[in-house]
Amino acid sequence: MSTVRSNDDGKVGFLSDARRLNVAMTRAKRGLIVIGDGRTLRHDGQWSAWLDWVTESGLMAWHIRD
Repeated sequence: MSTVRSNDDGKVGFLSDARRLNVAMTRAKRGLIVIGDGRTLRHDGQWSAWLDWVTESGLMAWHIRD
């Protein structure tokens, strides 16, 4: 899944819709790979919580740090 949002303002647009997030996360049959800009996604509470869980669970595969 590509979150397609990356900006300095932290605007996640349609990604802030909880229904879209639920569908995207629960419909995967074998696995889920999310590609996105964590700095932008962290401006949204649901995405921030999910990113915290991914990090704490050791599931973050790779990321770029500035």
